[in-house]
Amino acid sequence: MGWTLHRLAMLLAFLLLPAAVVTAEKPAWQQLDAARDWLGGEEPASGGLRIELPLVSEEGMSVPLEIRGGELGNSEAPIREIRVYALGNPDPDVLGLRLDPALGRADFSTRIRLDESQTVLVLARDASGRFLAAEQPVRVANSGCLARSDEPVDAPMGAPRVAVPDPFPGAGEPGEVRTLILHPMETGFREGPDGKPVARRIIEDFSAELDGETVLSARFHAAVSANPYLAFRLAPRADGELRLHWRDETGEEREAYREVRVGSGE
Repeated sequence: MGWTLHRLAMLLAFLLLPAAVVTAEKPAWQQLDAARDWLGGEEPASGGLRIELPLVSEEGMSVPLEIRGGELGNSEAPIREIRVYALGNPDPDVLGLRLDPALGRADFSTRIRLDESQTVLVLARDASGRFLAAEQPVRVANSGCLARSDEPVDAPMGAPRVAVPDPFPGAGEPGEVRTLILHPMETGFREGPDGKPVARRIIEDFSAELDGETVLSARFHAAVSANPYLAFRLAPRADGELRLHWRDETGEEREAYREVRVGSGE
């Protein structure tokens, strides 16, 4: 619904563009200084990490990204840190995550901005110091970094929206926690009506604590979509309290608390 023949024709033509538009001979991590610096001369392995993105996104403002990194609690070398890069964005840094085994699984969902057709790279480091890599090309019809958010630039940070399982499946069994907060995530790359750059304003930090212990910390960059959405797995072993905290670069903060109840596992 809502698709016109003209738009369908444009998308079909876009799909038929040469693959070289979004691919390259070298692995993505070799093309990016920030990635090579983090790797410190190590070559990442290609297994154990998977990402999912649409092959084509008509709008680059909000492109769904899923990261699948496997179990944490029962693994000999669980993933401890993840970094996401968009090679064709003005600022390639997208998202950084630090993980605790209490999450249960290194599985995440979010939405990101992409400026053009490009490759998205995800790197991970496990507890043994080994690096993993996964990448995927995405075709983008309309730039997301220069588009205006529906949220006013000077609007206060909105109330968090959080959904947790009630109850969680069982002790140590992961359930999905979904979070969203209203915020313009102004990139600083677009111009206002007066032709001057609109000042950047983004949420920089997010954290999740279970009974006072940090289980997840995230560093957002300008490529995280407006109204940041982040879903993650949590595997509590007993009833408790989950605290979620957001802070933007102006110092504005929001918190949310949710009761955690663990089911019998039956």
